[in-house]
Amino acid sequence: MEKIIEFNKNDLFFEPVLCFYATWIAFPFLYAPQAYPADANIVIRGGWRGKIIPRLKYEDKNIYKNLRNLKPVTKMKFFTDNTPAVDSSGKSLNDAYLIEFLAQQMFGHAFEIATHLIKQKFGSNRKKEWPATIQFAYHIRNGCYHGNKFNILKNSLSESISTEWENKSIQYSDNGKKVSQGFMWPADFICLLYDLQNILKKTRR
Repeated sequence: MEKIIEFNKNDLFFEPVLCFYATWIAFPFLYAPQAYPADANIVIRGGWRGKIIPRLKYEDKNIYKNLRNLKPVTKMKFFTDNTPAVDSSGKSLNDAYLIEFLAQQMFGHAFEIATHLIKQKFGSNRKKEWPATIQFAYHIRNGCYHGNKFNILKNSLSESISTEWENKSIQYSDNGKKVSQGFMWPADFICLLYDLQNILKKTRR
């Protein structure tokens, strides 16, 4: 089932997602063609539209034209479904490294933006007060900023609140494992930010 994800100009994570989007959409136009794995049924060419990364489609609505002409972008709209996010095998090395790096920077930056608001709404005692999705996002952020590897220290997981999001959960056994392009794929980062943003919008302390 397809899910619509929108980030508007005044949304908390609009800026980091737009930076990710703008850099990623520009890359194939500069270095096209780039090919994804055959089972993803996606081939990027210089004039492609619609697919940005596996599992995620975007609605252009003149966004590329606005970016090219230095005009403001006020909304980004994505469509996501439950198809596999697909790994980086089969893509060019530069392409794979670029998307891996961009996803880390986007998510790490976005979580830092949200940290103060999270503490305001839920308190400073992360392990006892933050909901499961934010527990999960916290450890994803740490992995993004520790060489793209989980940095799960002893007693750092909550004993009373799960560290889960969608069909993923973080365990001590994940320590040292790769985060971006391993545990999480590019579409996952955008979907997680959207869910995190909605939690912060709706919750009242």
